[in-house]
Amino acid sequence: MNQDSPEEPVVHSGDRLPMLLHDMGNQLTVILGFAEMLLDEQGELPPDTVLLATEAIVRNAREMRWLLEAASDIDLSRPPADDRSGRPEAVEVGPDPRARR
Repeated sequence: MNQDSPEEPVVHSGDRLPMLLHDMGNQLTVILGFAEMLLDEQGELPPDTVLLATEAIVRNAREMRWLLEAASDIDLSRPPADDRSGRPEAVEVGPDPRARR
């Protein structure tokens, strides 16, 4: 990044959003899996297993928080520059000349 520019570059939704959503889903899967294991096996797990599961939940929750912060930098208001969806842009036009006939 250019040191003369204090602002971060705008990142468009098509550039990173799918990757971030996928990564957040992975983090959530880990969190949910360990939380369900702790819930389902209350009192049956050895303390070291409970500790490892709890650490995994915290680690993945922190990673998810970081991913959410990264997602807040995404500009969702417009498509990426390389959008080739074929959607026409709205164009301001004057009155239809055929209407005067």
